Amino acid sequence: MDIFAALFAHTAPSARTFFTGNLCTTAQFADCGYLHLLKSGALTLSRSGEADLILNEPTLLFFPRGQAHRFTGAAEGGADLVCAKVDLGGDNGNPIGEGLPDLVILPLAENPTLGPACDLLLVEGFGDNNGRQAVARQSG
Repeated sequence: MDIFAALFAHTAPSARTFFTGNLCTTAQFADCGYLHLLKSGALTLSRSGEADLILNEPTLLFFPRGQAHRFTGAAEGGADLVCAKVDLGGDNGNPIGEGLPDLVILPLAENPTLGPACDLLLVEGFGDNNGRQAVARQSG
């Protein structure tokens, strides 16, 4: 029995890639759901009311309900990122989004089962394949 089937029967989750590349400046993100995948480099994550967080290893960051945040890339080399807007579907109060913390931080070294899926995102995002932009921007 798939325990998530009932939840997904009432929602239409989607994600749309909007940035792939090297962030060497500051980027501000509005108040909606986001998924960020840090491939390499270093960046600082800033959020209102929270201590800055320095990331310097491959990491997946997920803001399920949205929270305004800012990234500042390292002065030397920046940070290679894939960023997507995420909509879990449904209205506010969606049980999927409500059941998650404000920010999910998953260092890839500590979560090896995420490796293959993240590798696919990185290959599409940073590759030079024909149609990569169309594939990366598809909503689910």
